[in-house]
Amino acid sequence: MVDSLALRHVETQPDTERREEARHRLLVLRRLRLGALPATGQEGLAPAVAALLDRAAETGTGPPEERIAALGEVIEVLRGDVAAQPLLAAALISRAAAASAAPGRIPAGLESALADAEEAMVLAANVYGPDHAVTRTAALDYAALLLDRQTGDPADNQDHSMRVYRQVVRSAVAAGSRDLADILQNWAAALVHHTRRGRTDNQGVALGLLHDALHVHQVLRPQDTVGALRIRVNLAAVLREQRSGNVLAATREAVGIYAGVLTDPRTAHLLTPTELAQPTANMVTAAYQLHTLAAEEMPVEEVLETARSAAALCLRLPEGHPVRIRSLSNIGGVLGHLCDHSDVEEPRNAPVADESLRLTGLAHAEACALLPLEHDERIRVGLNHYAGLLHLSPASRDSPDRVEAERLLRELLTAASAERLAGHRLVIAQNLGRLMCQEGRWADPVEAFETALAAVEWLHRDAVSHAARLAELSEAAALAGWMTVARLMLRDPSGAVDVLERSRARLLRQAGPPVHGAPAPRSGPPPGGRPVLYVGTGPLATWILLHRPDQEPSGFLLGLDAGRLRPAVTALRTARTRDGLKGALDALPNVLDEAVLHPVLLLLEQHAITDVDVVASGLLAGLPLHALPSRAAGGACWLDRATVRYVPSRGSTYDRCRATPRPAPARVLALAGPQPDLDCAAYEPGMIPPRLGEPYGEPPAGDRRAWLLRGLTEAHVVHLACHARWDPDDPLRSYVDLGAPHRILLADLFALRSPHLDLVVLSCCSTGVPTERLSDELLGFGTALLLSGARTVITSTWDLADLASSLAMSRFYTELDVGASPASALRTAQRWVARLQVADVERLVREAYEGVPGALLPAGLAAEAQQVLWAGDPPEYRPFAHPVYWAGYTLHTTVTADPYDLGSPATLGRGKAR
Repeated sequence: MVDSLALRHVETQPDTERREEARHRLLVLRRLRLGALPATGQEGLAPAVAALLDRAAETGTGPPEERIAALGEVIEVLRGDVAAQPLLAAALISRAAAASAAPGRIPAGLESALADAEEAMVLAANVYGPDHAVTRTAALDYAALLLDRQTGDPADNQDHSMRVYRQVVRSAVAAGSRDLADILQNWAAALVHHTRRGRTDNQGVALGLLHDALHVHQVLRPQDTVGALRIRVNLAAVLREQRSGNVLAATREAVGIYAGVLTDPRTAHLLTPTELAQPTANMVTAAYQLHTLAAEEMPVEEVLETARSAAALCLRLPEGHPVRIRSLSNIGGVLGHLCDHSDVEEPRNAPVADESLRLTGLAHAEACALLPLEHDERIRVGLNHYAGLLHLSPASRDSPDRVEAERLLRELLTAASAERLAGHRLVIAQNLGRLMCQEGRWADPVEAFETALAAVEWLHRDAVSHAARLAELSEAAALAGWMTVARLMLRDPSGAVDVLERSRARLLRQAGPPVHGAPAPRSGPPPGGRPVLYVGTGPLATWILLHRPDQEPSGFLLGLDAGRLRPAVTALRTARTRDGLKGALDALPNVLDEAVLHPVLLLLEQHAITDVDVVASGLLAGLPLHALPSRAAGGACWLDRATVRYVPSRGSTYDRCRATPRPAPARVLALAGPQPDLDCAAYEPGMIPPRLGEPYGEPPAGDRRAWLLRGLTEAHVVHLACHARWDPDDPLRSYVDLGAPHRILLADLFALRSPHLDLVVLSCCSTGVPTERLSDELLGFGTALLLSGARTVITSTWDLADLASSLAMSRFYTELDVGASPASALRTAQRWVARLQVADVERLVREAYEGVPGALLPAGLAAEAQQVLWAGDPPEYRPFAHPVYWAGYTLHTTVTADPYDLGSPATLGRGKAR
């Protein structure tokens, strides 16, 4: 920047004498690179000014405070000299950079730097014009400092910063600047480090900017290998930290970039040791993250070897260097986390833990000597050191290392700002609470967990997009498990219910602005409402809580934890064949019967409950709990005792986004996929009783997607019988396939407002599969449609068998036609399919062919059902008895009462003239 300013100044001089003076000034300006060039006297400058410049240059390698003070003296001398304005602009920029990069950044120091940058930006524009490179450099510094600012409204600061960045980019494009890639890269770096407003959303913007920077660099500066290398390293760093979208794919890409950079023989010659240390250390964290997401792709041995090599390189950096501190801390943190993995053999655990503590201890000691306690980097380093202390110490509360670990966490929690460092505050408080739980101090962790939950709530409010909100809510899913156990250990079931509600209902209550005339949020089930059953499995235990209307909740803990349950759940979610699904479903009761299935059956029987809402959390979310047989109860399942509805939260307030009264006539949108393998599903739209409403117009041949999105906002009943695909790596990219190329993404549904929807049936494959990483079942087609305003949604947990699912739908709509509620109708249909005998199928087929009035099956479906008869099984055989054929359907709804009941005769006919 300084060189560009000076060269431009030399070029603009009108005569030789003044050009010579400008060349002298060029040498002086280069001194402001703070030590990169030796300080020597210059002709044409007053001795006092030359001395001040020499001093400023000499402080380049010294403490930042000395550099800032020396530059301040230069600035004061130059302010009164009109001819020295270029030099003054450079000095202001240099002081702003020194102040903003100083280790002990405090609000006052950042405000001073911001003022310098703003003055330099105005001054440079007056001297060289608004589109000059120097003006753009000053503006970039100013925009970055706005994001770093610790005072004022974060939203206003960010909006102002974005305007400045966009202005700089426009200026660079207009000027044809070859520095455009650097500008985009600087913009991305500032966003990544800005955590006060929409941290997850900022990562997404930064990722796009770096991709653009790489493309621009390849076009404008194809020979600049070092520049391209730096952009790729920064791109990998953002990918490694991605918190939403396809995290696995992003981590793979980051590992690939780092591996390419570090194995390139040119890298060691192109990068300085400090520059090389950053991607080397980042490769360790990326490899560890890939190991946790896909262990088969990154074995633990490879992570360990990568960590050892990186540590050796980083230890050679000068003590106290920021890159050394950050790198050693991160490497030591990874080694500490590896001690928790079962694939690290016990004999190796001790040396790995020792090395973890050594590296994190070195980094922490150097950070404490250099940085103030409230600095975000010192807090990060402190968290890694805590992990090192914890892995080395025994479980005893009185262990010296464990006592030091708790002291350190409390110190960090005090230092972490509730708003500026909410993400750090969440991690610190959560770790503090876990530490106390592991020691059996159940009364102590409640306050820590409450602090962590408050941080999640702040981050959720701060997020901008649905994807970002879901990423923040993922932090609360595991947190709720710890808090629930702590509350129940204190015999506080009401507190446990409150914890679960607070950790789950935020997305639902903040999905969009309330509609005028909608009901106010309710804090609990209404008098006379249905009982609510909370079941969940977390890191420590399984909980069962029952909250009956007008009574205090009751609950208890059981010994099943997430570690024991996870293999069985993973087997179900990854099964790809019918036999694989059967095997996984058969194995689940072996794990769940004593801890979940049978205890709930006893509760239903004890309290004579025949209608219940279930809030399932953690690994239990999305499992067909209602249909799994309890061997302790002779093979009975929950559906044998009660009608089961799954609800995201007792305090769900979806009805706030629907206006009343609803318009008439009622309309029914029904669509079967055009795929040739959906032989039975093609008949499902014809099963819908006319009393449910008038048909919604047929889709245009050109765009089924637009037709369906519009229909979801206008129809009362929607039935889709088509293919769907659940993407566990990027759930918001999951879709319902309306026939190529028309698809409805899950992300599309989160953006809808559907105030009239009474019922949505997704008779599609895998529309109800949960994702453990993201907010358990809060992320899925069921929740997305409920958020849009739908009252009841039926989804599928796995790929449905075509014939069995269509048989279930035929009985479901028959029950609706005679006045049953959707939940009751689905229960009847599922139990009917499970008990259906070959003789029953033969009768149904015969009735359809003979045109018997009231025949259950349409003729086309009856023809498909004949395949059951061709198998040659005895008449009493039940071909669909196994849950794999009927248990995949789950019903999601809300607790709040509604003036309309879809199953009531008044509602069924409300759109028809009588």
